[in-house]
Amino acid sequence: MSKVEEKKQIYEVWILRRDEQHICCISEMSYDKCFEDWKKLVSDWKSSISEKTPFSMITPVVTAFDPGLITEITLRPVASVTESKYDNPYQQKMMRDGLMSTLKGGNGPTPDILDGGYR
Repeated sequence: MSKVEEKKQIYEVWILRRDEQHICCISEMSYDKCFEDWKKLVSDWKSSISEKTPFSMITPVVTAFDPGLITEITLRPVASVTESKYDNPYQQKMMRDGLMSTLKGGNGPTPDILDGGYR
């Protein structure tokens, strides 16, 4: 059986701040969606600087702060995800819930994923 895999890129848009309280605004596999969000953030940043008003956002966090704190708004490729035509329940759970949730069951580590370490 040959396995057919397709690699997809994950992109993220970040607001980098002088106080190092950086904000990840979006994480998507669609470059176009990330680019549209990046353009809107840059436009909002420009207008808040020119109007001397706080830079505000409601997604992913509700916040307003001095636009002078922003050093850069960047769109970057961060990871490649391999998708297989075969069902991999661990990969599906990780993509849906995140790595830490995959490694934890209801109350602790899932025994079928972790070996228990040295005894």
